[in-house]
Amino acid sequence: MQFTINGTTQNMGYYLVDDIYPNWGILVKTIPMPHGEKKKLFAKCQATRKDVKRAVGVFKSRFVIICGPSCN
Repeated sequence: MQFTINGTTQNMGYYLVDDIYPNWGILVKTIPMPHGEKKKLFAKCQATRKDVKRAVGVFKSRFVIICGPSCN
């Protein structure tokens, strides 16, 4: 998948990060003060996605059994 961020076109994946990280092309930050419905929706979806990924990481670390294949 190809996308453009900070004026740089990327062919690899990206990481959702907070404002404390540097401005690298592979790190996608949320829009601090979004103007317009499209940017507000993007910021909301990005924050939700980041929270869900963090929660899945917590579940994987606490319940190691869900990381591997199951036995029938």
